[in-house]
Amino acid sequence: MGAILVIESQTMIRMGLSIFFTEKFPALKYRFSSNIDQASISVLRKDIKAVVIGFATNDKLDHFKLAAFLLEKGVRVPIILLYENQVFNLTSRYMASNVKGVICKQNSIEELQKCISNILAGKIYTCKITREILFEKKVIPQPFTPVHISL
Repeated sequence: MGAILVIESQTMIRMGLSIFFTEKFPALKYRFSSNIDQASISVLRKDIKAVVIGFATNDKLDHFKLAAFLLEKGVRVPIILLYENQVFNLTSRYMASNVKGVICKQNSIEELQKCISNILAGKIYTCKITREILFEKKVIPQPFTPVHISL
């Protein structure tokens, strides 16, 4: 099935994600990195099916260096942003790259599983918290029709 590359600077989050992947996606391999340069090399491997990038309030990682690297190399691996609510403005700047999933760290394990399953199936995913932030900040207009509301 391939592998998922996880770039996360917080040790406890990496440990939790390791358990999560082992339990929820046993057929997947996963690689962890807290270093953008190391991650840049790993993402070029043919077996990488998605990249999960963690954003934290006190993060010192240069996440945009990875995005620039991916765009430069023409790598079109789907990206999932896993962010803390307080740093949404930072993550929204990342949207120009190949982001297919956006999920807040405050979501449940089931929600994270749904996100990753959707991305691996070639779909896009945005959690409810993110959609509410987008509407609140007027990044996207409020829905006008029942069709938009049901999305």
